[in-house]
Formats: sequence, C-alpha cells, structure tokens
Amino acid sequence: MNNIIPKIGNVEDIICKDIDKDGHGISEWNEWILVTPDLIPGEKAAVKIEYKSGSRWYTSLSNRKNESQSRCQPLCSIAETCGSCTTQHITGEEQWSLKVRNLKHIIQSIIKLDIRVDSILYSKGDSYGYRNRALVPIQISNRNELLIGYYKLKTHTIVDLNICTVLDTRLSSLLYLIKNDIQDFIKHNKFPSLHLTSLRHICLRLATNTDQILITLVSKKKYLISYTQIANLWVDKFPFVSGVTLNIQSDNNNRVFGRNTFKLAGQDHVEDTFCGLKFILGTTTFFQVNSSQAEKIVKHIVHWIELDKSIKSVIDAYCGVGAISLPIAKKHLFVIGIEIHEQSVIQARRNASLNNIKNCKFHNGDVKALLDKFIKTNTALIIDPPRKGLDPEVISIILKKLPIKIAYLSCNPVTLARDLKALIVNRSYKVEIIYPIDFFPQTTHLECLALISRTNF
Repeated sequence: MNNIIPKIGNVEDIICKDIDKDGHGISEWNEWILVTPDLIPGEKAAVKIEYKSGSRWYTSLSNRKNESQSRCQPLCSIAETCGSCTTQHITGEEQWSLKVRNLKHIIQSIIKLDIRVDSILYSKGDSYGYRNRALVPIQISNRNELLIGYYKLKTHTIVDLNICTVLDTRLSSLLYLIKNDIQDFIKHNKFPSLHLTSLRHICLRLATNTDQILITLVSKKKYLISYTQIANLWVDKFPFVSGVTLNIQSDNNNRVFGRNTFKLAGQDHVEDTFCGLKFILGTTTFFQVNSSQAEKIVKHIVHWIELDKSIKSVIDAYCGVGAISLPIAKKHLFVIGIEIHEQSVIQARRNASLNNIKNCKFHNGDVKALLDKFIKTNTALIIDPPRKGLDPEVISIILKKLPIKIAYLSCNPVTLARDLKALIVNRSYKVEIIYPIDFFPQTTHLECLALISRTNF
C-alpha cells in the first residue's frame, strides 16, 4: 500500500471505475479505494475526502468533470434520498453490464475457474413497475402526520412518498389512496392515536394475472376493532382488494412480520396464476417479487430437468409455496418440497390440491434436518436458499448423497460462488453454466441460476 494516505478535507482528482452495493462510485487514489455518491464508471471528478471506514475512504462530489453517456435522469423524484432504488441514475443497459461484470469477477476471484456465464435470460424493458409486492414502513409523527415510504439509505428515517416507480402501477396507485384514507382517519379521530402509532408497516401483495391485491397492516398491538373499520372501508371501496389482514409484530427487531396474522375483512389471500397453474398467496409467504422474470427462470429449470431422462424424482429445497415444485410435478416427475416456514407449506399443499397435482409432497422443517432422508443418486435437487447461502451441513449431505443434477437459484453472487466452490472441490460436480437474471432493476441486486451436473457416473 502506498504510504501517501488521503487527508480529510483535501480535494483530489479521480476516475470512477465501478459502483459498490449501494450504487456509489468506486475509484482508486494512490492505491486507496475511494467511494463517492452519484458518480458512475467513466466519469472524472474532483472529490472531497470526508472520512475513513474500514479500508475505504468516503468522499463527496466537488466537481464532476465529465458526464458518462450511461447517466440518465431518474424517473422517481426522490431517487436520490430514498434507499430503495440505488441505480436509477444509470441506464438499464449499463446497470446490467455492471451486474454481470461484478458476477464474473466474484466467480473468478472465489472459485478461480473459468465458468460460463450466459446472459440469455436477460431481456430489456420492464425496468420500472415490476414489483408485485410492497413492504412499506409507516410512522405517525407527534403532530399526527402520516409518513409512508422507504428508509433513507442506512438510516431509519422514512422518505415520504406518494408513488413508487418500481412498484407495479396497480400497487403504487393503491398505496397513495391508502395513505389518504389513513390520513383522513387521523384527521377525524376515527380511532385512537395510540392504535395508529402502533402501526409499523403496510404490506401490499398483487396477484399479477388476476389483479387481486391483499393489504396487510403490521402492528405492534392487536387492535382488531380499530383496524377492522378501515379494513372494511378498503374492501368495500376497492373491488380489486381481495382482503385485509393484520399481522402482529411486537418484537423490537428488524423483522417485518410476526408469527400471528388475523383476517380483518374479505379473504386472507390472493389467487394468481403462474406457469399455467393456480396459486394462493398469503400475507407472510415468500414469492418472487418480479413475476415475469420468475416465470422465465422456472420454465428454464423445468426444461433442463425434463431433458435428463435418468432423473426419477426431484427435491425442491426451500420450496416456499411450490412455485418450482408444482410446474415440475406437472411434468409427471415425483417432487418432494422442503420448507421451514409452516404457512408456506400449508399453502403449497393447498396449491397442489387446487391444481389436482398428486405427485408432489411437501414437508415442514429445516432443509439440513430433512434433506438426507429423501435424497437419492437418481434425484435432481433444486436449492433456493436465503441470502446467507447453504449451511455447511447441507453441502455435506449433497456431497455424500450426490444427486444427479442441481439447480441452484441464488440472490447473492458471493454466497453462490462460495457454495459452488465447496460443491466442486472434490470434482464430483461441474458447473455447466450460470445465468444471471435481472429480478431487481434500479438496484445492484442480482439473481443467478447455476446449473450443476454430477461428474462421477
């Protein structure tokens, strides 16, 4: 490392080379990493050194000396302050290029092998209005003013909004109307202020193909009578609102949902179609927020498994409500789904029954506790773990039982690369290909599908 270190308050000239996970520009100065908000690759700037955190120096923009052709005007008026979108100032094509480049760098640096990365599943467009679900923090100020919006980056300060450009327009429009209704209840004292200040989040879930919307209020306390008033108003007022539920989250932590959910009005779910099947989706169950991209990648997994006639059964670990399990079972393969979230398993079973699919069984429990019981050598394995990736015990079970094919769907390229390295270490497996897919435009997040085949036949 160069002995010349940045000095706080100094202004230095830099060239932006990349962006970090928050969408801030990354540059090098005398072998030090500098981070600058609102700077994108290819732009030259004079930046002021502000502070050091870890091995990086954080700076502010003093003067942008040139503007990249990849810079664009954000569609959202609060994009600079809201912490939900981080790359609206970058064109969609350049966002994708940066994501794929970062993925390739991570794979190469961790696995240290040339693994094919194919962008065939990428499609331009639909970079706005794609989210079928909103989890929006809500606060009532001391002046009884309503704040609904996402948190400012790395804070718990809500940036108030009326519309959200990445939400499906049906959700964004409803959010605005809901906000007005709650504000009207506040203005006319229709329920106690204590009940209002207990509200933590509003969750909106859209059934993309049926237009149904489920509203969920997340509260610290179970004020059923007060909340039922406004729930009945919404069900009567909006024909597309299938129901309203109340989730109780009284714990002082960052989890959005608590254990208990109550129906306030209408239904406690929405009904949608996905990959040609009917699905019921509740308040707390997981389902991909980008329906069109999710359907594309599920169809690709189903086709890949269907091509291998040696596969006799499929295990769908972390199966959720059966979004991958049921399309595979529809192809007459026997499928076992494993899921730790009890409500998801209940809904997966309902979804199987709804579609008259009998060759699919769902089990509630931890993957590392159940996987060894079901996995066989002529089994294909689908894994869609949380961001932290696979538990080492799960990897050990896979390497012991050696399923014939593995489809690994990941929302975190770093943990994906780590797990792939562990799976191929003894050459029992090879990574055929990795498909990046843009589930989350206007952010740095990237979904990936890795297709893995056993080598020791």
